[in-house]
Amino acid sequence: MTADILIALFYALGGFGFFAITALPMRAWRHLHRHRGALRGGAAQCLAYLLLVLASIAAITFAGACLLDVARCLLGLYCGPNIASGWIRLGSISVLYLSFELFAFAIIRTALRRRVPDGTSA
Repeated sequence: MTADILIALFYALGGFGFFAITALPMRAWRHLHRHRGALRGGAAQCLAYLLLVLASIAAITFAGACLLDVARCLLGLYCGPNIASGWIRLGSISVLYLSFELFAFAIIRTALRRRVPDGTSA
């Protein structure tokens, strides 16, 4: 029973990886575009925005490398010791996407939250 749950989780992560291939660049662009006003803020907001830019570049770069490996698997080239190697690479893209979203959420909620003139946050 436990092995069936692990196998289902394995394939679910791989399936989510198909979604994450497209969602990662789109969400990175949305985060960066939405919070570009932080560059006019203080030093902490500029630094937080820079961290978000670096995290976006790193996540898209690593996902691109994994995507090339998935493409090699689909083209029939050597993929790994067994057929699950492609699913492992797709699962790593989904874990990378979830990690990026968690990091972006933390940065946005702590440092990039918009302030209105009366001192409360929007």
